[in-house]
Amino acid sequence: MRDINRTGAFIAAAVQNGALYQSLSFDLSDREAREDALRVKAAANAMHRATLYAEGATMKLGALKSLGADGGSFQPLGGTARGDECFRGDPARDRARADHATRKRQRDCGK
Repeated sequence: MRDINRTGAFIAAAVQNGALYQSLSFDLSDREAREDALRVKAAANAMHRATLYAEGATMKLGALKSLGADGGSFQPLGGTARGDECFRGDPARDRARADHATRKRQRDCGK
C-alpha cells in the first residue's frame, strides 16, 4: 500500500472480513537507493575523519585496509526492550555495561 492515509481503513476492512494480524510494519519503496546514497556519504565521512585524525597525530594517512558495515541491531543501554525497564536505567550501571562491552570488543579484536 502506498497511500498511508488509507492504512486504517484497509486494516479495518480486512479485520471485518476475518483477517488476523499480529503486527504492522512500514518500509520505504526506494530504501535500497537511499541506503546506497547514505553508504557513499558514510564512506566519505569516514575518510574525512580519518584524515583529520592522521593530521592531528602528525601522521600520513595510508591506503584503506578495510571497510565494513555490519548493519547491527540497536539495544538500549541498561537492559532489553521489555516493558518500561529500559526507562528506569541506572546511569552508573549503564556506563559500566558500556565500558565492559568496549573492553570485550577490544579484547575480541586483539587490541
